[in-house]
Amino acid sequence: MTDLAIDLQHADLYLDGKQILHDITLQVQHGECIALLGPSGSGKTSLLRMLNGVIGDDLKSAEQRSHIGFVHQDHSLVPNVRVSNNVLMGRLGSLSFWQSLKMQLRPGKKELAAVHAILERVGIADKLFERTDSLSGGEQQRVALARALYQEPQMLLADEPVASLDASRARKIIEVLHATAHEENWTFVVSLHDEALASEFFPRIVRLEGGRIVSDGAYV
Repeated sequence: MTDLAIDLQHADLYLDGKQILHDITLQVQHGECIALLGPSGSGKTSLLRMLNGVIGDDLKSAEQRSHIGFVHQDHSLVPNVRVSNNVLMGRLGSLSFWQSLKMQLRPGKKELAAVHAILERVGIADKLFERTDSLSGGEQQRVALARALYQEPQMLLADEPVASLDASRARKIIEVLHATAHEENWTFVVSLHDEALASEFFPRIVRLEGGRIVSDGAYV
């Protein structure tokens, strides 16, 4: 019996009457890590959003989406609060309203220690209590990554998660995400523009062009 985290069969996606994705067939095993490659406008972001259940016919409930971590290109952070609060938001989907409120207003030592450890992994442990809007774009990107890691999802989707980082930091972040996904048995799907980085960490590369999958397999 197959153990699929993702099973798309001949899926199409239309937005505002325009077809964005064409005949997408994609199967991904639980715990598998794959990279999406393709030029701007090829459909990588739309495919990730479809997998997240935000758009398309198979809309996922809030509870289902709480098991999916999503790292957006625009970070999607709350700018005028501390880094710690943004990271803590990673688990709001699994908490009640009052639990969420308490964690945001008065996080416990245990929660803050866990956030600090994750920020250390992504290289910004010293920013724990900084206002998020005081950080550089690259630092904000790492806050978004830390928030997704703190969520402890079953599936992690990342849309160009290292676009704001230099080559050295980008490699380190992908290494951290890949290692965490492997250790926790998360399914990990990431879109990248760096072919060398993709080939180093991902044995399976899915290429898109014009909203279609044009190849799916080992990096060549």
